[in-house]
Amino acid sequence: MGLLQKEVAKLIGVDKCTIQYWETNRVVPAIRYLPKIIEFLGYIPFAEAETFPERLILYRKLTGLSRKKLTEIMGIDPSNLAGWETGKHHPARKSLRMLEDFLSVPFTTSSCY
Repeated sequence: MGLLQKEVAKLIGVDKCTIQYWETNRVVPAIRYLPKIIEFLGYIPFAEAETFPERLILYRKLTGLSRKKLTEIMGIDPSNLAGWETGKHHPARKSLRMLEDFLSVPFTTSSCY
C-alpha cells in the first residue's frame, strides 16, 4: 500500500505509536477499532464462525462493541450475553430477535444450534 504508519493511524483514528504497538504485537487492538481496521484491510481477519456463540462474538466484534457496551445498548444482563457467547445457554426468542435487529444478522434462519 505504501502508507506510512502515521497515515494509517489517521485513517483508523489512533496515533502512530498505537500502530507500532499493534504491528509488534505489544498490544492487541481494542474492539472499538476493529471496524476501522477491517475497513482499512478490506477483509475480515477472523476465522469463519459456524456456531451461534462464534457468530455472536464475530458480529459483536464487527460492530466494534464490547460485551459491556452491547448489554448496555440492548438493556440485557451482562451474564446473559456471557452465557450466550460461551454456549452455556441460548437466548430466548425475544432476545434473539433483538440481537438480529441490532447486529443486522439473521441468527434464527441458520443451523447455529
